[in-house]
Amino acid sequence: MLNPSLCACALALPFALMTAALAQEARPAVTAASPDGSIALTVSTDNDSRPTWSLSRKGKLLIAPSKRGFILTDGLNMVRGL
Repeated sequence: MLNPSLCACALALPFALMTAALAQEARPAVTAASPDGSIALTVSTDNDSRPTWSLSRKGKLLIAPSKRGFILTDGLNMVRGL
């Protein structure tokens, strides 16, 4: 069985790199997969050029396309459009 923490760490770096690349200009979706191909992380931009991401496992969508940003409890809202 896959360790969820290991999977999260393994996908975090490509996620950050893909988001930075997409922020430069509008591009088609970029996907990173686990070594066995069962988990796929897709990063794209919406119509307003905001980064979005989704996660699937064995072809089944686990997390629908979601906006990427930070909402801090004691700070500024760092999500455009919310």
